Amino acid sequence: MSKFILEIIQATTSIGLNVRSICSDIGSNNKALWSSLGICVSRDQRIISFEEDSSNRHIYVLADIPHLLKNWKSAIQRSQIYLPMEVVQEHDLPTNVVTGKYINDLWNHEMRNKKHLRSLHHLIQEIVTPGHFSKMNVGNAMRYISIKTAGALETVVIQKIIPREALTTAWFLRFLRQWFELINSRRRVASVTRTNVQNKKTFMDYFVSVVE
Repeated sequence: MSKFILEIIQATTSIGLNVRSICSDIGSNNKALWSSLGICVSRDQRIISFEEDSSNRHIYVLADIPHLLKNWKSAIQRSQIYLPMEVVQEHDLPTNVVTGKYINDLWNHEMRNKKHLRSLHHLIQEIVTPGHFSKMNVGNAMRYISIKTAGALETVVIQKIIPREALTTAWFLRFLRQWFELINSRRRVASVTRTNVQNKKTFMDYFVSVVE
């Protein structure tokens, strides 16, 4: 596969196109492709580009955004994410812990009490407790990491249904959604333009500082 990709890059370069990056999902086949190109991202090492021989330029390898969003959903549901303390202080958050536990607790509370007007009305069982195939559904990740989910947590904290610590998770969901809308936008109003490029870059730099 890597040989085929390199041939495509060389062919497009020969007709005057300037290839700067390649983008793929993060399935097993494409992970193998990344490895064959020398790409490695781990706690101890980060190599995100390779040198293309015919032009002596670095070409960056990127994961497609919907798959990254699915990974974020899985991380929030499976484990805890710890925010830097300076972020907690800057946004006056009650804790540095982001966890899907509060979403599960609210879901179970509303289902157990058979609420007709549910805060998490936009979520279904397979989103909250996903099986193998529902984990791969991009739409489910978009509904989970959404302003609606964040707003639901904020509302029930005010109602004292779940602890105030859930506000950190709500903040992080809004933060992720803002990143997703920027990086995945197909609409001019939400994308990077000449008039907003500095503001968008400032946000992306801040996003990287929070999650790296």
